[in-house]
Amino acid sequence: MPRLLVLCRHPYHLRDQEAQAWLSEELEAVVRRDRFQGATLTRLANPPSSQSASSSGWLVEIRLGTAETATAMQRGGAFGELVADLRLL
Repeated sequence: MPRLLVLCRHPYHLRDQEAQAWLSEELEAVVRRDRFQGATLTRLANPPSSQSASSSGWLVEIRLGTAETATAMQRGGAFGELVADLRLL
């Protein structure tokens, strides 16, 4: 099964729970709109020297399902919008 892994940082302007809720909601919308098989959001551990939750990151795994779904991603859609939003954060 094709899948895509995306690493992103914690949105600086959101608290931990808000960031997780926002990312989860956005991923649900991406899966629904782009017809992916599913998505998983995993919080990555902070480095031991870090004292701030905002330095933590997230691993997003998108399960594409079929080659047609993977090809459709190249035409834009909800996933492209989410990546653009993450770049701004």
